[in-house]
Amino acid sequence: MPGCSTSSKYPRALSCGESRISFALRTLAKGSDLLSVASLDLVRARLERAKEVIRLEARTIAGLEALLDERFAEAVGLVLACPGKLVCTGMGKAGLVGQKISATLASTGTDSLFLHPGEALHGDLGMLERHDLLLAVSNSGETAEILDLVPHVKRLGLQEDRK
Repeated sequence: MPGCSTSSKYPRALSCGESRISFALRTLAKGSDLLSVASLDLVRARLERAKEVIRLEARTIAGLEALLDERFAEAVGLVLACPGKLVCTGMGKAGLVGQKISATLASTGTDSLFLHPGEALHGDLGMLERHDLLLAVSNSGETAEILDLVPHVKRLGLQEDRK
């Protein structure tokens, strides 16, 4: 076929545009002997580990149900009633979670942004408006940068979700 390249090792096996990984998986699915027994054992072990991780994640997510209470409902109510933006903030891993929350909300129609607390204290507070809602994400609740930010947010008159 014009524009198609084939592998020198498997000249007739690779279809146009197919990667070698796709080819290996396709041949594995057909029970081909192109992969060694050791490779098959490794693939099976990786698949079993992936299934184990999914089962663990499913149990963890199911366990979150017991943590839902009136504080969650109140936080959702604040977000839904917010006339401004939902501003997420956090440091380190918690900051990454805040970025993901903000991006997810923004992609589903909620006006949202992530504000790094260190940057906020060095000039980015101007991104905030009176009718915005601040969601501060912290594992310990004692992150210095977040605690330093709160008085400034209160002075601006923003809503604060401390749930």
